[in-house]
Amino acid sequence: MFRVFRQFRKGRAARRILQIGWPLVLSSLSQTVVANTDAAMVGRISLDALAALGVASTVMHFFLIIGNGLSFGLNASVSSELGTKAHARSGKAVLSGLQLGLLTGPLVAALAWYLTPFIYALMGLEGEVLRLAMGYTKIFCGFLIISPLQSMLNAAFAAHTHTRVVMISSVMMATLNVAGNYALIFGKWGFPELGINGAAWSSVASMAASALFLLSMMWMRRSAYHLNRPCAETGFRYYFSRIGALGMTTVLEWLIWFGGILILNGMVVRCGTAEVALFNVGIKIQSLFLLCMAGTVGAASVMVSRAVGAKRPKRIRMWTGTALWVSLVALLPGMFFLAAFPEWVLRIYMRAEDIALLSNVRLVGILLAVLTLVRVNNTTLGTTLRCMGLLKYFVLCLLISESVMLPSAFVAVGIFKLGAAAAIAGNILEEGIRAGLYWRRFRKG
Repeated sequence: MFRVFRQFRKGRAARRILQIGWPLVLSSLSQTVVANTDAAMVGRISLDALAALGVASTVMHFFLIIGNGLSFGLNASVSSELGTKAHARSGKAVLSGLQLGLLTGPLVAALAWYLTPFIYALMGLEGEVLRLAMGYTKIFCGFLIISPLQSMLNAAFAAHTHTRVVMISSVMMATLNVAGNYALIFGKWGFPELGINGAAWSSVASMAASALFLLSMMWMRRSAYHLNRPCAETGFRYYFSRIGALGMTTVLEWLIWFGGILILNGMVVRCGTAEVALFNVGIKIQSLFLLCMAGTVGAASVMVSRAVGAKRPKRIRMWTGTALWVSLVALLPGMFFLAAFPEWVLRIYMRAEDIALLSNVRLVGILLAVLTLVRVNNTTLGTTLRCMGLLKYFVLCLLISESVMLPSAFVAVGIFKLGAAAAIAGNILEEGIRAGLYWRRFRKG
């Protein structure tokens, strides 16, 4: 065990993880700023507009998962080839991923265009909220056309450890989106006042500008990335299947997690509005903690994939252990604060009088801290397992943990109505099962 972390203690591996990862953290935080700014500005229009934005953005996130998840496959494939010094093959992998992004975007947008009316009908939307949500969705489908390509470009730069390009692109997109929201939602600087539709147009325009920036940077580095070198050893079909297989495991993980949260929400609804609010706020807080470790996970994905390509198992363990410890050291102060002073954290999202109605706030804070701790472990180890090609085992772990969690949560929340604390405990049970299975396989090498 100590041998695994020896290089971490020397500081070399940790410095490399932080060097690659900190731009990815800023990139993720800028995307969070975009989402919160949209809600803050649209909320000034009307409650109907804010409700429509909340529903539409949640549904659109479901379709964004497909394109964003596939980019993990490109990151791992390119990094693996770079680990073997097969530069021509890495260039072919990048080109294959970009082509896959171009093909996936229109398909995802068409799927969203035709399915969202049925989804909104099942959710019971009607009246002004339905009209505003449909208007936002139709424009946002343009965003979905570009999103997979932009995700693939980000993954290609990250695989070459040029994460500052990703950071610059995300910050630029966030800045343009905030300015565009202000101009188009409220009709400032001579632009028409479009309301919630202005938020959608701003998102599409900022994404297009970000994609153009990334494409121009890719063109400038085409020789360094070996995009113009012929490679007859492997064809595009090989990388299509490899990127797709690796990426779909990420998509499946996110969809299963998303589906589990929706099911738990349906159970908690029976416990009252306050419990529903507490559960969703808790999940949001936990997601923000995990957002802070996006950089270490991205860096670990790159370095582990290179070690897999070079067939160096000791380095796989070293990079995984380093990423895990860096994440824990960074998040432990925040998790301690959440467990010790949960009321202070909840006041960011809830009114003091609403928090006073809850009797288990301290328990929820402790459970959220434990859940974050276990999810940090699972996200890091799960990334390593996928990079190692253990895709079937990874999916099996997801299915086993979910099949145990749902019946347990139904008994605790649906029958005994124990509320948000029981729902979060169900999440801990799911993640704990996965943690045990992941460590069991990881130790086997």
